[in-house]
Amino acid sequence: MEYQKQLATWLTLKMIIIERARPRDAVIPSDDLATFMTTEIVPSSVKLWFANHDAEDWYTRFYTESNLMTAITQPAPIAGDIKNVQVTALGIGHLFVLAWITTNPEIQEFEPELFKKFGFIKRLWPIEQRNITWPPPRIPPNALPMLALSLQMLTNAPFTTRGHLPGV
Repeated sequence: MEYQKQLATWLTLKMIIIERARPRDAVIPSDDLATFMTTEIVPSSVKLWFANHDAEDWYTRFYTESNLMTAITQPAPIAGDIKNVQVTALGIGHLFVLAWITTNPEIQEFEPELFKKFGFIKRLWPIEQRNITWPPPRIPPNALPMLALSLQMLTNAPFTTRGHLPGV
């Protein structure tokens, strides 16, 4: 489990670097960033999944998307509010990582049915199981873009409302 925690910490750092390259799309609160930098504790807003793949176009690639969203049980988002949901897909060699980051607790519990339905993507963080074996089953190449665009699944979920951001 210690290796799993170390990998999650390292990948969270990569997600922060990707996020900070586009400050307008940043989701992780500054206080959480400061805590992470001093304690290496992965923010509670971060969920990480990983998979094994053999799609050459994902050997060195990333895609990120963020939005302002609320659950339908919450007040509708207000234009001008900061973004609160982000999905980042990262390919490093045969490793595919998907990060879901949200500061909205009701949306934070959402885990796409796609992840549960197929056994090829495994949760890395928060830790669910003691041992993660490598390699996991290989993910089909056509599933990678679908996973990278998984924020659209959340946007279209019947329990969410998308905010309309100025200039978007």
